[in-house]
Amino acid sequence: VDVAERQQAVMLAIETVVLDAIEEGIHRYKSLSLARLLHVLASVFELVYLSQTMTKRDLYYTNVRLFKCQRASDKTLETVARMLKFPRNDLNIVASSRGRILGAISWTDENGNYVDASKFHSLGCFLPARPLRIRTLQLAANYVLVRQSPELFDWQWNIGLNFD
Repeated sequence: VDVAERQQAVMLAIETVVLDAIEEGIHRYKSLSLARLLHVLASVFELVYLSQTMTKRDLYYTNVRLFKCQRASDKTLETVARMLKFPRNDLNIVASSRGRILGAISWTDENGNYVDASKFHSLGCFLPARPLRIRTLQLAANYVLVRQSPELFDWQWNIGLNFD
């Protein structure tokens, strides 16, 4: 499914969920839960419509007073994904990058941005937040080492474990 078709399907699902909630009677939701639900639905709609992405943490910070804690934001997002019957990544809300990569590897993401990990020297570059949406991948190495922990990555580099 291409990006435009997926966008259209997500926006249609949002419309259906909102209309169903109105027909069933919004009174079954607590006002705080409803406010959170509508805020997340509006955020997802905007992200999908504009073909932009946001992290789960960014979603929480869009309205800290409303969510009060990261867990509330995450729970509401899970509810919305379940209601829309789409995985969170298709709603353009991604987890924060969990690691860095360095070496002879490059890729083009879904928006056409080209990333060459070999140009980042000792720092490495962050792993893509949406790796399943990489369009092209070029690898000119015998192996790739990926570390989730930035501290471990730095330690390996500092002791000379750079695999050049």
